Amino acid sequence: QKLAEQLCDYEVATTNNKDANLHMTAYLKDYLFKLMNEAEELNTLTTFGWHHDNQSFLMGDRLYHRDGTVRKVLVGGYAADKLSALPTPIGTAEGYAKALNFLYARNGMQPMQYIIASHFGSVLTPFCDSMYHGLMMVVTGGDSGKGKTTVCNSALYAFGDAQKLQLSGDKGATMNARYSFMSAFKNIPVLMDELTHLPADQLSELSYQISMGHEKERMQYKNNNMRFSKSQTWNMSPYATANSDLHGKLAAINMN
Repeated sequence: QKLAEQLCDYEVATTNNKDANLHMTAYLKDYLFKLMNEAEELNTLTTFGWHHDNQSFLMGDRLYHRDGTVRKVLVGGYAADKLSALPTPIGTAEGYAKALNFLYARNGMQPMQYIIASHFGSVLTPFCDSMYHGLMMVVTGGDSGKGKTTVCNSALYAFGDAQKLQLSGDKGATMNARYSFMSAFKNIPVLMDELTHLPADQLSELSYQISMGHEKERMQYKNNNMRFSKSQTWNMSPYATANSDLHGKLAAINMN
């Protein structure tokens, strides 16, 4: 009866013949089994960056393979939530490079050039030593308006929408949200803008967990059992900005 109601929503009705509903049910069951046996296998990817033993790289819903081919894939999990941050590329690499060089290819801009190169190098993190999972790079300076955020955005636009690849302010996200944010992009660099007023203990924990490549272990109550929840991981060098040097704040934690 439920099947008949659903089919009527699509203006499909059974005949008045005897056992028509039974025959319709049998037909649909057979067809569903046929589809299950013949449908192409589809894998949903839940993080961007490297996949399949670093043989392919996911940007948005585009999976780039080592032979140069690109195919659309299904994206789920946190990656689906952040899909709009990595839209289909527009413009050209040459046009992007021209604009970048106009700003930064000049004397006195070597620190900015290093920041840009470090952004690009984040995607190579999985190819480093197995103990290395990335480090947080903080761009600091005593005054606002010196171009700290701008240079980070300039590099991030090589990957996608820089505004959606960043978290703003010390109140812009909870600590767990920061970990989920990094986990979604996995190897693609992200920006945590303006951490000047982030509490010292949170800054210390964040820096440490980034270097470990995973969030702290948590427990999950499921099906009347207490189990370890799935830990989120990444291999990247995320970026942050601050108006003051954060070394002193870190050093003050337990005088260590």
